[in-house]
Amino acid sequence: ARLIMPVGLVRSALQDLLAQLPHLLAEAPGVESCLGAALSAAHEMLAPTGGRVVLLSALLPTRGVLKLKDRSRAAAASSSASESSNREKELLTPMAEWSSFAKKLVAAQVSVHGFHFAGGATHSFADLASVSHLSRSTGGATFIYPECSAAPESAPRAWATRLHSELRALLLRESGWEGVLRMRCSTGLRAVSYSGGVHRAGDVDFDLPSVDAETTLSIEFEHEAQLSHNSVAYVQAALLYTTDAGQRRLRVINGALTTTTHMSNVFRYADLEAILNALMRQAMMQATTHRLHQVREQLVDKYVGMLAVYRKHCAANSASGQLILPESLKLLPLFGLSLTKSTALRAGADIKIDERVVRIAQACRLSVAAALSFIYPLLYHMPMGDEPPP
Repeated sequence: ARLIMPVGLVRSALQDLLAQLPHLLAEAPGVESCLGAALSAAHEMLAPTGGRVVLLSALLPTRGVLKLKDRSRAAAASSSASESSNREKELLTPMAEWSSFAKKLVAAQVSVHGFHFAGGATHSFADLASVSHLSRSTGGATFIYPECSAAPESAPRAWATRLHSELRALLLRESGWEGVLRMRCSTGLRAVSYSGGVHRAGDVDFDLPSVDAETTLSIEFEHEAQLSHNSVAYVQAALLYTTDAGQRRLRVINGALTTTTHMSNVFRYADLEAILNALMRQAMMQATTHRLHQVREQLVDKYVGMLAVYRKHCAANSASGQLILPESLKLLPLFGLSLTKSTALRAGADIKIDERVVRIAQACRLSVAAALSFIYPLLYHMPMGDEPPP
């Protein structure tokens, strides 16, 4: 218990330790990481009460419990494109020991937020597929700094400014703890899949050790029975959580959706942003079980399938060579193909596997509005010199 103290009582000691760390490690003959041991100790300390772990890592953990091996060497030695693709799929999958440890953290209501430093061009493999899996399973956030590298003190460090901003926002943001989410819906509907949180075995609840303003979940429903035309289907999400002040609260969100048997109504009121977010999450979840080129092809097939259904049922009289798009989904081809070219999914040896892993984790946490900027980044005109603004 003496290892966990209020920050106010040990602030000066912490500041002294942080100031001395660079000098203590400056002449170290070799630097290795025992990250797994540190996380196991944090789990044991927080298990009685639950809590939050903020993780900062830069190396592959090669010592102590939960140690990892460099799996990237086998992928680099792959002889064929097919073999290399299979190895990349394996590198996107967390090791079994880390998956089991993530379940222990969820059971103890301990969340993990990870800050990972790539170290520039000299960065070595850190197996973030295993390490960041803790954040994905416990409701935590994941950050990566691919531009992080050693530089003279006088050199500007944009990554340090970003780290300060993101770390400060994480620590000061209002959060909820020990969250339990339950979905309810009308007769005829059934929740079949979700992304975010951990499903309780044999139960209908999701465990969320940590929830905050940026926590998002995606729930997919399917028809279990026929729904009447122009009736109303109801959906309810109930979240039970504990505030920072120790109060147990319940937040309930209700939705009423009008049903229809007319395909034209389905496309008329389709929400492009919600569809893109759901497809993006599905693709990110498939990245660990399918080859990336298969994930991209499946996305394109889904886009084509939606537009083919519209043409068949809503625009059958149009010329065969004419491109017909519903008004609500007219930007689907643009945003859809942009998603396949994102850092998380696009092909290219220039993308480090650790960075791809983190982008996949971040995509699974994005809200509907934030996902658009992730898929299709905003462009700004920067006037040069005396050039007038547009």
